[in-house]
Amino acid sequence: ISEGQKIFERDEIRTADFMEDVLKNYFDFGMKLQHFYEDFKEGIREEMH
Repeated sequence: ISEGQKIFERDEIRTADFMEDVLKNYFDFGMKLQHFYEDFKEGIREEMH
């Protein structure tokens, strides 16, 4: 979405709803993934000491 180019749009409202859902899910998941990686790295550091 951020770098792509829209080549076809039948329904502007559905397209906007889709983009909103994608971005919302991306940001929600992105934060969870970031916390997972931080916890994972911390676990590895603890195992190494």
